[in-house]
Amino acid sequence: LDIAVPGVSAKEISAEISKGTIRKTGNGHFVAMPVSVGKAIITVKARGKEVSRHEFRVKRIPDPVIALTGVTAGGNIRLRTFKSITGIQAIFDNYDFEAAFAIKTYRVIFQRGDRQQMVDATSPVFNKEIRKLMEEAKVGDVIVFTDVMAVGPDSTTPRRLAEVVFTLI
Repeated sequence: LDIAVPGVSAKEISAEISKGTIRKTGNGHFVAMPVSVGKAIITVKARGKEVSRHEFRVKRIPDPVIALTGVTAGGNIRLRTFKSITGIQAIFDNYDFEAAFAIKTYRVIFQRGDRQQMVDATSPVFNKEIRKLMEEAKVGDVIVFTDVMAVGPDSTTPRRLAEVVFTLI
């Protein structure tokens, strides 16, 4: 949030939120961390005295989508492109605010015909097992990223993200 009060130095401005915490990150810049959805009141103070109150609607941050070097929707991916990818990300499509989600765990399933190999991971950077299977991948293989758990700035509770399926072309 950017907060200004006419005639008052940014250093003399503070803010409070009714349902959460708010911290000053710079002159006139604040970050609000609501604890629940619904309505919250932000109270602005100048030199310790209340100068205004503003009601805000607080919404849950939506789930991000899984991305491999910017490829998000799944579907076809070139073998060469797939082999050059080093990890998995959680990103937003069409979200107005910055919010970083950290990938905590996931499973990758490599499928060729009737044969499946699964690898569990605990880092967004692909581990040696995943890299080995990526190097062995061939056109027509199907790669599934599933059971992806990510934590966002609004919680310490991991969210399960929608799985993504890629076919190598």
